[in-house]
Amino acid sequence: MDESLRVGLLQSISRFADKIIIVDYFVPQPKNFWRLLNEVVEFAAGKDHYKNFKTYTKNEGIIGLSKLSGLKIINEVQNSPSSSHIAVLQK
Repeated sequence: MDESLRVGLLQSISRFADKIIIVDYFVPQPKNFWRLLNEVVEFAAGKDHYKNFKTYTKNEGIIGLSKLSGLKIINEVQNSPSSSHIAVLQK
């Protein structure tokens, strides 16, 4: 998702939902096979997709999004399965 839309979307969703579940890449990515595979997959998805992936990881992933949107992470699973991050956010 384009960087300019991420925070606004989360804030909009939080007006209607008590909790938001997000599943995405764990940031920072572990230095292993899965990191390489994730880079290849995101690159293969196209220039814009890869650019969005890079800004997402540069901006601390789910943790950064929660901070910018004013939401709290109330529960999370990090790096299980490898390179993934599951988080439950709320106001």
